[in-house]
Amino acid sequence: MAGYSFSVETRDFESAIGLFSKLTPRQIAELGAMAGVELIKLSREAFGSKRDPADGSAWRASASEGHRGRSTLRHTGRLMRSVKYKVEGSSVLAGSHLVYARIHQEGGSAGRGRSVKIPRRRYLGHRKEWPDRFMRTLEVRRLFT
Repeated sequence: MAGYSFSVETRDFESAIGLFSKLTPRQIAELGAMAGVELIKLSREAFGSKRDPADGSAWRASASEGHRGRSTLRHTGRLMRSVKYKVEGSSVLAGSHLVYARIHQEGGSAGRGRSVKIPRRRYLGHRKEWPDRFMRTLEVRRLFT
């Protein structure tokens, strides 16, 4: 993904590392797809709540917030809709192909002469406890029975 991507790997699931050795490649791919779907949900929630999915901090409102019904990072909804996931081996990548995805995720200078300061508004990520919580869901536990 050229714009920006975020990855989750099996080592992020410390409490379940031993369980992964019992899974077939097909089950690992299925687990990756489930994690990808959950990461997309977390991203959509971030856009809806205007909060960082990793630490819960509020996004700084854009200058056009509220003007003609506009919402920070959702003027057209293109960035939110562009967030997809891809399973690669034991990793799940979630991200966007849009060229402006990175500047919104990380913040920085943009525009001609880099004169516009864009604040960080993370829309990708998860809280530290998410991998363990994800592994306890019924859908995931079914893979290990």
